[in-house]
Amino acid sequence: LRSLDAGGVARWREANRRIVKAIRADHPNPWFRMSRESFLAQVAALDQDLPKLSEYQVVLRWKRILAAFGDGHTQLWEEASWLRVWPIRAAFSGDRLVIRSVANGQEAWLGARILEVGGEPVGTYLGRLEAFIVDPVPSKRRERLAASFTPGWAWIEALGVLPTQATPELLLETMDGRRVT
Repeated sequence: LRSLDAGGVARWREANRRIVKAIRADHPNPWFRMSRESFLAQVAALDQDLPKLSEYQVVLRWKRILAAFGDGHTQLWEEASWLRVWPIRAAFSGDRLVIRSVANGQEAWLGARILEVGGEPVGTYLGRLEAFIVDPVPSKRRERLAASFTPGWAWIEALGVLPTQATPELLLETMDGRRVT
């Protein structure tokens, strides 16, 4: 992953200040689940790490920090323009993550169970992703986790789940039991 350039570091430092200011001014009870000191220490660590981080990694660090509020409404909404996504939407069916909708030409994947991402079990990826999901209601957390799976490899790269690849492969088990990538 490419680290931020000097302009990117400066923009994120300013954004960090604005986010902290907004939380202090607008959040009704920001220190209910996370102490003020812990929050400020995490922001300071992020600020210090900016020159070593990519854009994706900064966004995900903020998502992790804000997820610690645990209130479901304190979130960072990134611009979709930098996300590279798979042509699918996933949802849980019991304990399985399955494909619920696809782009044209991928209809054979409908209903397929997602087994692996880039050669790693899907649970590995989901486990790392879960730290960024904000919702105190367990069923809604699972829905958001499935929805968050879709942004694909930008998250994989930033999470360090897998080595950077052009397009990590998904290993799927189709409805008729075949395994396909």
